[in-house]
Amino acid sequence: MARFPQPEATKGSQKWIQKLINDKPEIISSEIIRSLKLSVDEKTDWVSPKREDNYAEYRDEAFLEKLGIEGTANLANFWPSGGPQWDALGRSLSSKRVFLVEAKAHIPELFKTRLRKSVGYSKSKSKFFSFKIGFQILLRMLKMRERNKN
Repeated sequence: MARFPQPEATKGSQKWIQKLINDKPEIISSEIIRSLKLSVDEKTDWVSPKREDNYAEYRDEAFLEKLGIEGTANLANFWPSGGPQWDALGRSLSSKRVFLVEAKAHIPELFKTRLRKSVGYSKSKSKFFSFKIGFQILLRMLKMRERNKN
């Protein structure tokens, strides 16, 4: 199984996605609902990275199994082995949607030359990038809030 336990992170996007999923999942859920214009009734079950699962991240067939998706036997026909190791996995409780999250702590990570070329960055892609940027802003707000508590 392509399951990768992680330590409790102390910095970066890994720290903040762990905190969001385990302590305030409603924040990321509501941001997804707003950004993707989903029904406010959409409920998400975040299955990774969970504290009780050693903050494990998943890839290959394991991420599909974790999301409860059947029929993974043919995955190797079109999905490269050692593919993305998802930072967070969620599944809708009210539809068949799944959420595969790649968290970034620094916006420049999103705009590496290869990514810009591969997606042909344009206004048509702005919804995707606005969600990523919105998530980045959310992480910064959480960091500021934590600093103010200390």
